[in-house]
Amino acid sequence: MFLKSSIHSVTASAIVVCCLTIPAQSEALFPVECGEEHGYINDEGKLVIPGRFEEARSFHEGLAAVRKDDLWGFVNTKGEIVIKPQFKEVGDFADGLAPIARRKGLLSKAFGFIDTSGRVVVDCEYEEVGRFCDGLARAKKDGKWGFIGKDGEWKIKPEFDVAADFCDGLARVQSGGAWSGRFGYIDTNNRLKINPKFDDCGDFNEGLAPAEQGGKWGFINKSGELIIDPQFDGAWIFSNGRACVKVGNKIGYVDKSGNVVIHPVYEDARAFNEGLAPVKRDGRWGYIATDGSTAIPIRHDEADDFQQGLARVVTNGTENWVNKDGRVIWPSSLAAGHK
Repeated sequence: MFLKSSIHSVTASAIVVCCLTIPAQSEALFPVECGEEHGYINDEGKLVIPGRFEEARSFHEGLAAVRKDDLWGFVNTKGEIVIKPQFKEVGDFADGLAPIARRKGLLSKAFGFIDTSGRVVVDCEYEEVGRFCDGLARAKKDGKWGFIGKDGEWKIKPEFDVAADFCDGLARVQSGGAWSGRFGYIDTNNRLKINPKFDDCGDFNEGLAPAEQGGKWGFINKSGELIIDPQFDGAWIFSNGRACVKVGNKIGYVDKSGNVVIHPVYEDARAFNEGLAPVKRDGRWGYIATDGSTAIPIRHDEADDFQQGLARVVTNGTENWVNKDGRVIWPSSLAAGHK
């Protein structure tokens, strides 16, 4: 399998995709439900690509994955299909390439990569893949992880039991043998930059990464030095100068000095993006600012991350898109009238 470019809920995993923002494009477009189909709106809530897809994802590097007749392809920001639907699975474009999957036998799949023209540039021969960053993508073959270049050749041979994508120039890896199942970090030249001494760890972002020792989580710098001592029951990446931490069964936020700046009162939470973070309390979601103040009331069933000024929320079973003031700019209940 491969990872989508999204940020995971902190209760799901301590490891997240490190790309927290989507690069700006000529016009920000957002996938919306149009009745039983999907199209795209702009940041003013105007439907600019009519609903004609079974499923639609966000734009990355000017292209968005769309599903039609149960196959995936890609459209540009004009709504033109530039890579015809032909794949059973696709990921998002990163560093000019997108992962794809094709069937291998009756029950299994093999993964490779296409370029922005739809040409297969890395053959589908891997069990799982990640995304390209710094010219490398993690790939799994015969049960082991390594890193390939854009030519599909191994740049770092498959020798790891676990490997994450490169973030901030380093990749989290784990191996048995002399490593005793512990985690460390390598650079793009396969030099061991941080010795395997952690029970678990996360991606680097804003110069720090969460790391677990002795059952508690803290934060390390790129030299592997503990900057915030292990003291939390969970910890996640820094973004906008804040990181989620878990104390008992509640989640709050710390700054880069390890000070608790937002008290752990939330059932679930995610990283800050564009100055706001989704948080869950009493079974409902809303958004807070970096000082902990409520930016959008906690009353939604679901709440996604803000990207380019908008975020998707679900309120009382209805999907909407809201701006940073919490104003609904696309109510899906009106979508049928826009077709």
